[in-house]
Amino acid sequence: MREPNHGRETIRRFLLGDLNDEGREQVEKRIFTDGEYRQEVLIVEDELLEDYALGELSERERELFRLHYLSTPRQMQKLRVSRALNKYAANHVVPLPDVKLGFVSRLIDLTRSRNRFPQLVFVTLLGVVVLAGLWFAWQTWRARSEQAQLNQELARLNSPQSLAATPDSSVVAVTFARVQLRDPNSRVNIARITSNVTVVRLQVPLPATQQESYQASLRTSGGSQVLTKSNLKPLRQDASTMLVLQLPARILTNNDYLLTVRGVHANGQVEDVGDYSFRVETVK
Repeated sequence: MREPNHGRETIRRFLLGDLNDEGREQVEKRIFTDGEYRQEVLIVEDELLEDYALGELSERERELFRLHYLSTPRQMQKLRVSRALNKYAANHVVPLPDVKLGFVSRLIDLTRSRNRFPQLVFVTLLGVVVLAGLWFAWQTWRARSEQAQLNQELARLNSPQSLAATPDSSVVAVTFARVQLRDPNSRVNIARITSNVTVVRLQVPLPATQQESYQASLRTSGGSQVLTKSNLKPLRQDASTMLVLQLPARILTNNDYLLTVRGVHANGQVEDVGDYSFRVETVK
């Protein structure tokens, strides 16, 4: 029997990035241990893609879909395919084949024919379809595996023990000013990643009135989503309070980034804290 908190609605929220860390980890664990459940996740994913392509998502779901789901070229490609199929279906009426065994009989006749060319074409096309399916399944599994690995790494780097530890030479820190100036000539925060740096530590000063928890969203200057992290707790440092987010250096490239921070009240209400820009420079 399926656990109540792992139903289709929970899977849908998981794909939209709308679960807390504990809920997301439970779903990810089951995906890797339960083949039947993994198939159901793929079904819900296809339904979510179709709902988005047909404009049947709510405004909040559409925002979550764009923010959390459309973060890789693979997922964008799946959306384009889904939209193309829906458009084709809306503009073409495909007649059903005569089911008086005519279609099946023709296939059987084809395999028994002495003319080898049609057989070769049929077998080749069938092989291409099977290989394409296997390739797509492998790409899907690899993408989900990499995402699960990243989530585990983020959870470890942002655990209370890791955040409280004194950074060593493998950590490069970027501390943002309390007030972000919009002057293009103002100083740019730069994270220089050398060969021995494995972690980038982003430190955001918080106002005196703090929230229950915080959400952080990281994008490139071009708007591509890099990651989101929720349920972040404020960290006391000397006389100030910081929101600290530690990232694997390997996921950052030479680029300008924008970190958006939001506070979450105890009643669930979300409040913007600020946007913080920085630049990554890799040094060989």
